[in-house]
Amino acid sequence: MNDQKFSEVIGRQYQGALTMLRNAIACCPENLWSDRSQNEAPFWHHVMHTIFFTRLYCCEQFPSDQSFATASEFMVLVEGAPLKDWSEAERLRLRDSMGRVTEKDSTYPRVPGKSELLEYLDKTDANVALSLAQIAADGSGDRGPIPWVPESRADLLVYNLRHIQHHVGRLHSMLGRRGIKAKWVGGFS
Repeated sequence: MNDQKFSEVIGRQYQGALTMLRNAIACCPENLWSDRSQNEAPFWHHVMHTIFFTRLYCCEQFPSDQSFATASEFMVLVEGAPLKDWSEAERLRLRDSMGRVTEKDSTYPRVPGKSELLEYLDKTDANVALSLAQIAADGSGDRGPIPWVPESRADLLVYNLRHIQHHVGRLHSMLGRRGIKAKWVGGFS
């Protein structure tokens, strides 16, 4: 399979996975969105974590430790994220806490609404498209930009897709335990 064909195939799977994430967000009732009563992180935490890391894993270049230390360099990843405010301190707080957002004890200064996270997800589509274009241009064998996934860009795209599906499954499980069925996305177009 050539890089162009791989990009098309994996692109359809991203489209399906991200549509299922959107469906889960749309199906989530308000009383579940920020609920902590089930001894787990709230629904919106899983959504935010999934979108953030989808965007991170599709970035063109991972910020160096030195540049990643500043909130301005981090802005590329949080553009459109529902922050309390856009101060340097708030952006640094988000940067330092995003990996732990799905832990049940994590807290945030405010709860973003579904529409805010859907807008953040919409902005993430451009990052996915960029990654797919890099693969299509014979870039599947190039080393990916993420230090903890040292394999190729193609490996990183599949790793990212598994991460999305893991959290979408978690969200669908949270909904299913409450008798809510989020729509499955089938097909290959």
